[in-house]
Amino acid sequence: MENKEIVIGIIITIIIIGSVLILYKPEDNNLIKEGGYLYISNNSMICNYSYMCYNIDGIWRKPAYNAGVNLILANKINISDNEELKNFFKNKKILIVVNPTEDGSPENSNLILATTPMAYYMGYYFNRVKGEEKEIYTISIKEYDWSEPAIIIYGPEISGSKNTIEYTGNNIIIKATSYVNLRLLLGKLIIIFSNV
Repeated sequence: MENKEIVIGIIITIIIIGSVLILYKPEDNNLIKEGGYLYISNNSMICNYSYMCYNIDGIWRKPAYNAGVNLILANKINISDNEELKNFFKNKKILIVVNPTEDGSPENSNLILATTPMAYYMGYYFNRVKGEEKEIYTISIKEYDWSEPAIIIYGPEISGSKNTIEYTGNNIIIKATSYVNLRLLLGKLIIIFSNV
C-alpha cells in the first residue's frame, strides 16, 4: 500500500510540474519564437526569419516581400547610435545613395539587389503602416550633391575592412566588407526604422 501511495505522489508531482511548465509564459516578449518570430516592439516583429511584420489596427501584417536576410541575425548587430539613427528617419524625404563601381560592373547588380529590400520596407513602413507619405528616392553617388541628408551605401569593393552603420549628424553611412554583411547591416537598419 505504501509503494502505491509513493507512485501516486510521484505521478501527481510530475503532472503539477508539467502543467506549470506548459502554462508558464515568460514576461519578456523579445524572445525567439518557433518559426523564426522575434518581437521587437508592440507594433513590429520579425516573422519567418526574413520578414518584418507590423501591427496595423490590431492585425499583424506581413509585407509581400522578404528583407533578403535573416533579420534575427541582423538584430544581434550592436549599433551605438540607435536613437540618432531613428531621428534621421523623421525627415520628410529619404534619399538612398548607392556608390556603384564602374558602369556595367556585375558588382552594381549585387549592390542594387542588396539595397532593394530596404527601400521596399522603408516605403511600406512609412507610407502604409505610419501613413506619413514620405518621399523615398534612390540615386547614384555621381548624382548626389551632398546638400541633403541621405543614407549612403558603399559596396564591399569600396568599403575596405569595415562593417559599420555610422551617423554623421546629416547622413547615415553604411560600409560592409561583403554583400552578406551589407545585407545584414541593411536588415539592422530595417529593424531600427521599424521602431520610429
